[in-house]
Amino acid sequence: MTHTSLAKLRLGTIVFNVVDLAAAEAFWSEALGLRRLAHEKTWILLGADDSISLFLQAVDEMPQSGQGVHVDLETPEMEAEIGRLVGMGAAVVARRSEFGTTWTTMRDPAGYLFDVVEHAN
Repeated sequence: MTHTSLAKLRLGTIVFNVVDLAAAEAFWSEALGLRRLAHEKTWILLGADDSISLFLQAVDEMPQSGQGVHVDLETPEMEAEIGRLVGMGAAVVARRSEFGTTWTTMRDPAGYLFDVVEHAN
C-alpha cells in the first residue's frame, strides 16, 4: 500500500480520563518529566518543551471498553479533515465548542474514539 497523504492533521494531545486527578498528575509528571501547563477544577494539562501534551480529565468512574484514553488530532481545516476521515471509514459521534476550540469526536473503523480539534485563530 502506498501512503500518500494530503492530511492537515497532527497529533496534539493524549487524553486520559481519570478518577483521581491529583494521583494521575503525580504519576505522569514524574514518569514523563512533565510539568503542569494549565488546569481547572476538572482537568489538568501536562507538557514539556517539544513534547506532546497529556490532558488529564476527571470522570466519576472509569469508562469500559478501553475508551478511557483517546488522542486529539489538531487541524486548521476541520471540515475538510472530517470529510476525509469519514471517506476513510470513520464516523462522527459528537461535536462541541468551548473556549474558542471545537472538538469533533469520531469513531475509527475499529471502534476507537478520537477527537479532531480546531482552535480559533
